[in-house]
Amino acid sequence: MTEMNTVNPTTMNPDSSPGEENGKEESGITHRGMGAAAFAVRYPVTVSMFFIGVVLLGWISLGKLPTNLFPDLRAPRITVLADAPGLAPQEIERIVVEPLQARVGTIKGVKQVSSVSRADSGAIIIDFNWGTDMDFAMLEVKKSVQGGNIEEIEEITTLRYDPNALPVVTLGLYGKQSQQELRYLAERTIGPSLERIPGVARAEVSGGLVPEAHCILNPELLHFYNLTISAVAQALDQANVSTSGGWVDEGNQRYLIRAIGEIKNVEQLARTVVGYANGVPIYLTDLGEARWGVEEPINAVRMNGHDAVGIALYKEAGSNTVEVVKEVRAFLGKDASAMVAMGSGEAGQGERNNSGSRGGNQGRSGGADIIPKDSTIEIAYDQSLFITRSISEVKSTAIQGIILAAIVLLVFLRNIRTTLIVALAIPVSILATFNLMYFMDLSLNIMTLGGLALGAGMLVDNAIVVIENIFRRRQIGDAPAQAATKGAGEVASAIAASTLTTVVVFVPIAYMGGVTAQLFKEQALTVVFSLLASLVVALMMIPALCAKYLKGTFSFAKQETGGIYARFLTLTLRRRFLTAVIVLAICLGCFPLLLEIKQEFIPQAAESQFIVKMRMPPGTRLETTENTAKNIEGWLTKDLGDHIQHVFTRVGQRPDDTGSIDEEPEGPNTAEILVSLKDGAAIGVPQVIEYLEPHCQTIRGMEMTYLMSQTSLSTLIGGEKAAIVVEIKGRSLETLSELARIVKARMDLLPQVANVRTTILEGNPEVHLIPDRTLMVEAGLDQQRLIALVQNQLRGQVATSIQDVDQTKDIRVQLGDGKMNIPELLDTIIPVGANRALTLGHLVDVKIQAGPREILQKDQERIARVLADVSEGSKLSDAIGSAREAIGEMQTPEHYYIHFGGEEERRQESFDRLRFALILALILVYMVMASLFESLIHPFVIMFSMPLAVVGVIFTFYLTGQTLNLMGYIGIIMLAGIVVNNAIVLIDYVNYLRREEGFEMREAIVRAGCRRLRPIFMTTLTTVLALLPLALGFGEGAEIRAPMAIAVIGGLLSSTILTLVIIPIVYSIFEDCKVAIVAFFSRMGIQGIKMEEQEQKI
Repeated sequence: MTEMNTVNPTTMNPDSSPGEENGKEESGITHRGMGAAAFAVRYPVTVSMFFIGVVLLGWISLGKLPTNLFPDLRAPRITVLADAPGLAPQEIERIVVEPLQARVGTIKGVKQVSSVSRADSGAIIIDFNWGTDMDFAMLEVKKSVQGGNIEEIEEITTLRYDPNALPVVTLGLYGKQSQQELRYLAERTIGPSLERIPGVARAEVSGGLVPEAHCILNPELLHFYNLTISAVAQALDQANVSTSGGWVDEGNQRYLIRAIGEIKNVEQLARTVVGYANGVPIYLTDLGEARWGVEEPINAVRMNGHDAVGIALYKEAGSNTVEVVKEVRAFLGKDASAMVAMGSGEAGQGERNNSGSRGGNQGRSGGADIIPKDSTIEIAYDQSLFITRSISEVKSTAIQGIILAAIVLLVFLRNIRTTLIVALAIPVSILATFNLMYFMDLSLNIMTLGGLALGAGMLVDNAIVVIENIFRRRQIGDAPAQAATKGAGEVASAIAASTLTTVVVFVPIAYMGGVTAQLFKEQALTVVFSLLASLVVALMMIPALCAKYLKGTFSFAKQETGGIYARFLTLTLRRRFLTAVIVLAICLGCFPLLLEIKQEFIPQAAESQFIVKMRMPPGTRLETTENTAKNIEGWLTKDLGDHIQHVFTRVGQRPDDTGSIDEEPEGPNTAEILVSLKDGAAIGVPQVIEYLEPHCQTIRGMEMTYLMSQTSLSTLIGGEKAAIVVEIKGRSLETLSELARIVKARMDLLPQVANVRTTILEGNPEVHLIPDRTLMVEAGLDQQRLIALVQNQLRGQVATSIQDVDQTKDIRVQLGDGKMNIPELLDTIIPVGANRALTLGHLVDVKIQAGPREILQKDQERIARVLADVSEGSKLSDAIGSAREAIGEMQTPEHYYIHFGGEEERRQESFDRLRFALILALILVYMVMASLFESLIHPFVIMFSMPLAVVGVIFTFYLTGQTLNLMGYIGIIMLAGIVVNNAIVLIDYVNYLRREEGFEMREAIVRAGCRRLRPIFMTTLTTVLALLPLALGFGEGAEIRAPMAIAVIGGLLSSTILTLVIIPIVYSIFEDCKVAIVAFFSRMGIQGIKMEEQEQKI
């Protein structure tokens, strides 16, 4: 019994039986698949052409599939932006935000409405339920917000959330030129050239200086001539025109008469008439001077220690990120083919060689020609790098897994030709899957390729079963064609049912809803496609190849482990209770380890770059913030310069800053520093942050936040910016602020949390001007006109523009240099009538205080938020628990509530859906097996293999230190359909031996275990080793791929080992109980009950 060829007329696969040969009718699995195998053997050329066609079309489809990091999904979110200049945050909330919130809150499908009110603008963020028709929702939102009349709103914009609305490339331009020249070069030459590249939507320029003409007026002279800034600006606007005066005829020629009055330069500007005094013209020079200046910058950019100009490139909707970046690099004269080529192992080296150079004449011509020789343009951020490296790593691990699976086959089959036939099932099935992916509009991304990698080891399972049964037919004397036909036909129904148990576990994903269903839909389709393709390959291609090429004499390798397992199994069957107790103890003993496993919602991919967000005290000038950022840059380059590739800094407001409840407001006191590490750097991002923290703590009043770059899955689905979010609801801003500070102080003391911050930001110092209404009425002024006058005094007013060659430059009318202190502001002269004026200080009282920077609402209630991350080495559950305990002791005023949200809230919601999917998957698997065995008892016995898989899952997650997250949970659901296959193989063969060969139950169990040991080990090892490269987690994006593979490997290994022990015991116990029940009813006088009928009833 130690050699497999001693097995008498039994199939090497448990699902085969000689009953069909003998014309017997048998219960259990029936054989209805003879047709496909017989057709394949009879028409090998036709079948060969079919599969060659599938492979050819699959290869073509592969070349046409788009490449993305994640599936194409967007959070169902719409943002409404309302601009109302001149209103404070409280007024924005009351006048603008609250009425708009009330309107959009009634739209069908709305899940949550939140808002942020800031000075001059408000944003309403509307989250819809996943699965909502967002085109219809967009129309409804637009109709709702445009339907009312809010006079204070100057402009209202409705935007669909788009995670792809992030720059795919960020460039830094610096050189010997001035900041004005660099800005001009970026805006007028480089930017427009880049926008002409296919797939580039727009180029957004930041940093540098924008020139404009300044009219510097003397306030005393303005008062003397009874003029205002607005009057001067209006006069300049009217003078800066060219108009048509009609046509005039001269002989046979007709001429257009045009009056040319456009201002060409500052000299003409200075001589422009801006008014009259007693009929005498007043020139601009009578009031002050005209000269060139620059706009007050809202941001500044630095690149590797140089003052620079930033160029952010955004791709068009639907365009491929990798291809767009490849075109951009080619345009700039960078030969980046080695880096962006799919599957290239030299990606990192290409980036090192090219990303920092200005480029010469290689690549597509044109890009390098427009960049002056004394200027340098560098790529500070390239979104395609992480995508190409992640996809390349998934491909590499899949190929490695296929090779390992082939090695396992060769070890067991001991025949190269046989191994090649079986291993051929993997590439053919995968290429067939590419066809289906193409017609289903799927892309090559981490999820779809991860699905193929997960399924690679399982693709040979059906082929192994078929070829083993063909071997058995050859050993009993069948000719090659007959052995291929009958061998495949006998197991067709069994392998179809076995495949169905794996496929069916993906059905519940369609019923889960939410982000989980959207995220894993493509992976589920990929696994299902590949497994179904492998079934077709096993039933048609494998028999045809075996009939053609396997014509020698075959004998199976000796199976030395069979005798050992037989003795062990005999012993356990004699001591069933003791064995069951030991296995139960093992299962229960692993559950305490579950408490030690860290949990999170979505795994964060470890990238080679991160962002330092710094915030100086409110009111800090842009120059001061920039100098602080320079200090941080200096610390990084001084000690870590050998490890750092780029340091890109942006100080101030983003050009596209539209406001979001998830983003803190930006201004002159904020900066972002993007730090990119070199490939192969000896240190990682955590070490750089650890180095920076003590240095940054020496800067008084500065707050620091560290963020990973914006290619994460959390960004894609609109996730929170922190793992822990504590929301405090109430009405009073002062009370909310105080409660938020108390919560923050308590969380700062917890070792499990880090990077604690609050959305209650200290407001900018404000000068409140309180008008004297009596004096205002006497002066004939209203509040709106007074505010307009004050704004003109402080900011000046853009009157018109000068067309200087190919650049339009604004003309700004202002007092002095545009900078005032409070006494100078109060001394400002306000004209109140003909030859009469008052100072601003006579009309208003002054109060200095800090107002709120922003006001947050959620579902029409004011909230304050405290955000925190989990500290290194701590678990999310522990951090949440300690935070709840610390905050639970707080006494909150009446009508104020504290709620935990963030990643934990999303994790709980998604895991609840996954638990539902797991339960439904178990039910469906049981139903498939019940149909397979035509029994209700035997599927129940097989279901005992599922808790055995949990043991391995817990142990592998504990030993590897991997977090249990969304990806790991999907792996557990997949296990529900995989682990039962070994038990199916075993139990079905036990039934066959008892039914067809008349063996006693325990002998049948021992014989079945020995004879099925080989295929069980083969299918398990091919699956495990194929997943091993994926589980080891090397390369970019490994943190996303590894949890699923670890869950499947651990669960499959433990289930396989324990199934060979516990399933025979459980089977024997149920059979003994069945016999006892039949005997009991027989003694009660119930006759005529046959064993077969009783089994069916039970």
